[in-house]
Amino acid sequence: MTREVEGSRFLLRVKDRMAEVTRTSFEFPARFGPISERAQKAVHLETGCEPEWVTGDPAMMVMGLSCNGEPAPPEPRNRSISCEIFDAVYSERFGGSAAVECTQW
Repeated sequence: MTREVEGSRFLLRVKDRMAEVTRTSFEFPARFGPISERAQKAVHLETGCEPEWVTGDPAMMVMGLSCNGEPAPPEPRNRSISCEIFDAVYSERFGGSAAVECTQW
């Protein structure tokens, strides 16, 4: 499912009390704080659940949801993903693409 909030577009995947949110709109500068606030609003509007925690980066976030008075699942620990962008291309006519290399540690 997709949702737009205050000009940001998100692809939402929800299972049980966890949400994975991918930002699909171009934003510059892509700052985590404002984007995560809009992503949390999108999840709340779509599910009716309150995000209790959010982790990730401006492009992709994972959220723990409190639904119907139940607490959110615990936040994942000791897992980090670091991604580097290279070969990015953008044009007004065709949009953009980028190659990324990610490492989980």
